Amino acid sequence: AIANYHTALYYTGGALMLALAALSLSGRMMALPRFLRPPDTSGGDTLSFFGLGVFSGVASSCCAPVLAGVMTLSALSGSVAGGLALGLAYTFGMVFPLFVMALLWDRYRLGDRRFLQARAVTLRAAGHTLHTNTINIGVAAAFTLMGGFIIYLAGSGTMTGGPGFQVAFGQSLAEAFGRLEAWTADVPEPLLGLAVLALAGLFIL
Repeated sequence: AIANYHTALYYTGGALMLALAALSLSGRMMALPRFLRPPDTSGGDTLSFFGLGVFSGVASSCCAPVLAGVMTLSALSGSVAGGLALGLAYTFGMVFPLFVMALLWDRYRLGDRRFLQARAVTLRAAGHTLHTNTINIGVAAAFTLMGGFIIYLAGSGTMTGGPGFQVAFGQSLAEAFGRLEAWTADVPEPLLGLAVLALAGLFIL
């Protein structure tokens, strides 16, 4: 179904992004249904955190292919320890950019910068007045750009390959990480694992 209705799905996704842009500009929020809301983890017991994991899986179903890849890699490792190590390394790689962003946010106290704080804005058009803020406007602009880009891809016939700059960017990343793999090919695997753990420990500290 996804292959047969690829174009329609792209148009639908772009329209959804534009609708979210309008919703963000208005300052309104969509509430999740009660059965999808995260459970109370104040008790700290195993069941509550398992429920939180189930909620995260439902709320972020787009991660299903990633999780399937992690499970496949873990199964191919041939041992429980190897599967655990690969899963932890993969997960740490996914959240590593967030660690960097959080570190920079705290280091340079970006939360205290005026341009990152919401300021009230009043918009008037066609006899209507909308009270919003600068953060909502920024989020709406981002959704509009993404929605417009998705609709552009749907009409351009380059949905799977993407426009030239996307392909070039992907190839550059592949070449950079290919060189990194070549440089570390002769390094023993346990040493590489310790290096990843040391990096994780550095960010935790």
